Amino acid sequence: MFFTSGGIFGEVFSVTFVNDIFQTIDRLESYNDVPMIELDDIKLFMNEYDDKFVIEGLFPGVDKRDLIIDYKDDYIDVKVKLDNYVNSFADNRFRRTFYVPDVDISRLNISYKNDVLHFELPKLLLKESENVEIIDVYDYENE
Repeated sequence: MFFTSGGIFGEVFSVTFVNDIFQTIDRLESYNDVPMIELDDIKLFMNEYDDKFVIEGLFPGVDKRDLIIDYKDDYIDVKVKLDNYVNSFADNRFRRTFYVPDVDISRLNISYKNDVLHFELPKLLLKESENVEIIDVYDYENE
């Protein structure tokens, strides 16, 4: 809907101002079909165990195609591309980074079901060398 000048209304408000208002209303009405994502709705945390790291998150209403997971230099980066959602994020992105040293990325186990992201990163298995000498610090004497 566009407004043209004329009448008392046109004398008080500019055509551009009124058209901008109508365009804003049309844009807001179109948001009814777009999922709403709020920062407080997204939860993401990590737990470390002896043999693995487990990262779990709740992403209500987020399509799995909008999840971006990267691994580089012992860091897992989890991002959500929010371009397709109404949100309160200033830069249209959600991002969390976790430090996960010494993991076997080839054994990564990941799933996304019912808005829940779950992945496990097994730690590298350290092979004990036959030539390792264990020194009891309490009994060690410097020669």
